[in-house]
Amino acid sequence: MQSLEVFISEQKNILENHQETITKNQQLIKRDDEDRNKVKSKEKAISKLNQELEKWALLNKMIGDANGHKFANFAQGLTLQNLLAYANHRLSNLSDRYLLDKPENDGALIVIDQYQGNTSRSVTTLSGGESFLISLALALALSEMASKNVALDCLFIDEGFGTLDPESLESALNTLEKLQSESQKTVGVISHVEAL
Repeated sequence: MQSLEVFISEQKNILENHQETITKNQQLIKRDDEDRNKVKSKEKAISKLNQELEKWALLNKMIGDANGHKFANFAQGLTLQNLLAYANHRLSNLSDRYLLDKPENDGALIVIDQYQGNTSRSVTTLSGGESFLISLALALALSEMASKNVALDCLFIDEGFGTLDPESLESALNTLEKLQSESQKTVGVISHVEAL
């Protein structure tokens, strides 16, 4: 009888130990579930932050650096594109032969010769008269861009007309007269060419 009581007592102790172990394991499981939920929450937050980071990293890659050169280059590139669009519009009134394009590797502007199968070359290869037409188109484009923010009542053009053949000279003068009548600007021409 006494051995049975000892056995029952031992079994009760074993049962109590098992129940303690079960309770501890349940607490561990509960804590593990809580930790897993926290991890999921943190992973969602990290994913959101990574998406933000990708956006800012792309922006940084495109226009950011410590000294601001990338942004300046980016802004200048946009301004140059705008200038070339205005210049090509003005150039189409002066000559149907050429279009301007952005330089390659920070070199000289590129001119596209539409009479030569749209071949590209540097503006430095143009003749004096052709250079004058390109310069005039760029000057008119700059004037047009600047007049959006500041009132420009006058535009003075100094020389260069002597390099033009009669047809190009007539085209340039027609463009300047049209500009003067459209924009109500005073266009001053300084030249030794008697026809002017």
